[in-house]
Amino acid sequence: MLLVVGLGNPGEEYRGTRHNLGFRVVERLAELGRGNEWKRTCQSLTARVRYAGRDLVPAMPQTYMNRSGGAVECLLRECGLTRRELLVVCDDVNLSLGSLRLKPRGGDGGHNGLADIIERIGPDFGRLRIGCGPAPRYADLAEFVLAPFSTEEAVQLPEIIERAVKGAALLDRMGYQKAMAELNRRPLLDTEADGDGEGDGEPEG
Repeated sequence: MLLVVGLGNPGEEYRGTRHNLGFRVVERLAELGRGNEWKRTCQSLTARVRYAGRDLVPAMPQTYMNRSGGAVECLLRECGLTRRELLVVCDDVNLSLGSLRLKPRGGDGGHNGLADIIERIGPDFGRLRIGCGPAPRYADLAEFVLAPFSTEEAVQLPEIIERAVKGAALLDRMGYQKAMAELNRRPLLDTEADGDGEGDGEPEG
């Protein structure tokens, strides 16, 4: 079983923003897996689904992004899973739109959601970063990630989300080496060369 935690901010005002890509992936996973109704557990919305022959638990912490760690720690304990059975899905402002980067561990790359999770459980958990950039060179990153996608970008989102959903099942079935070879195929931009470059910018709360 794999716990798939999407990061985002609760509330309709954040639903269509770049920073809520993680939420959109797990929502789609629950829809495709025809899981049970969402229930509240560990300050999160959770469900249980069967997708592509795999048992997965999609979850969305209902804390704000920079307080995700406590919810994730509680979910692992509640589900009886280890950190190696956790996949965190989040946006990355330094990756071009549509790029996916799967890793079995790593740093926070400036992403406050990942930083809070690492502080609570350590760095040894999987993360699937979804490109929502690149941000304009002199952009305020907080404003950029909390803004909605452009009309042109929004057209691409369904295909990007589908790839991310399939990636979660691929990881659970094939492990990191094969799943990474499948998902991490798009070339990095020059600004992505350092690896961990997740975006930042959480609302207060």
